[in-house]
Parts: sequence; structure tokens; C-alpha cells
Amino acid sequence: MNKLSLFYLLVMVALIQISVPAITVYQNEMVLYKGSEFLFKTIPLDPSDPFRGKYVTLRFEEEEFETLDTSLWQRNESVYILIDKGVDGFARVKRLSRKPMSGNSNYFKGRIKSFYLADGKAIISLDFPFKRYYMKESKAPRAEAAFERALRDSGQQTFAVTHIKNGKSVLVDVKIGEISLKDVVSESKND
Repeated sequence: MNKLSLFYLLVMVALIQISVPAITVYQNEMVLYKGSEFLFKTIPLDPSDPFRGKYVTLRFEEEEFETLDTSLWQRNESVYILIDKGVDGFARVKRLSRKPMSGNSNYFKGRIKSFYLADGKAIISLDFPFKRYYMKESKAPRAEAAFERALRDSGQQTFAVTHIKNGKSVLVDVKIGEISLKDVVSESKND
């Protein structure tokens, strides 16, 4: 290989390495810009992941789904989850599909954790892709404490703000009441 060919090969490899994360960022930005916003009620936990830093793990009320469709679902099977807004303004799982849904962009890809049959219905436990809310390590313990307080206060609701479009989802924020978790943590530091 001559030097010019090697240079072109190096440039192509560099362009490929730059394009992969650029495409991912672009796709997420399009979901944020054009996707529909949904609020998911949460039940938080706060573990530590040594490879990713501190985050708040979110569990959602809508992770349990009942359906009359008793077709054989498989554990860890990928599914597309169609979302709708309930009368309370929070997200509701409307239905599941094994294939991307046409005619509606308000769905995202998730997984089946488990399922069982009861009284002619399938009770399906879902795994959402936006279950980790990352924060600075120094703020995560205060975030956990703020969530604990909010959970004990029955007047407070905790929820995740997500944007969803055509099988993709982006976690935008986590809120206690109408206040962002980031702001709650900053306020608790000033107290």
C-alpha cells in the first residue's frame, strides 16, 4: 500500500468513527424535537454502576400490562409498546406488538421481563429502555433523599418526562411534582 492509499483509508476509518455517534445523536435529537412528550409515574431506586457513575433507577407503574392477547410471549422478547395519554395526563400502555407499528408514532421498543396467564388474560411485566437517570456523583445521594421524601408524601408525584417517536425514546427529565429533580437537588443543597 502506498502512502496516499493509507491516508485515504485512515480518513475513511475516521469518518466512520465520527459518523456512528453523530447518527445516534441526530436520531435522539429528532426524537426530542419531533417526538411526543409522555409522563410516566415512577418508583425510584438509587444504585451505583461502577462503569457508568451514579444514576437513579426508575420503575414505572405502566411496566405491568394486562391484555386479552394470550399469545405465547417469551421472556426477554423485544416488543414495541404503543403509548397513549390517560385522562390524568400520564402515559398508559395501550398495546404491544412484535413488529413496528404503522400509522402511529407513539411507540417505543422494550422487552418482556416476564408474563403469566390468569383468568384468561396475559399479565406482562415490561422492561422500558429509559429506566436510568444519570446525575453527577455528588448529586445522586441528595436525589435519592429527595425521592424518599416525595414517596412518603402522598401529595407528591414523581414521574419521568420522555419523548417518544417511531420506536425510539429519550428520557428528558425526572420530576417531583412540577419541579425537576436537578432543581430539587440544587434547592436541598442550599437548605
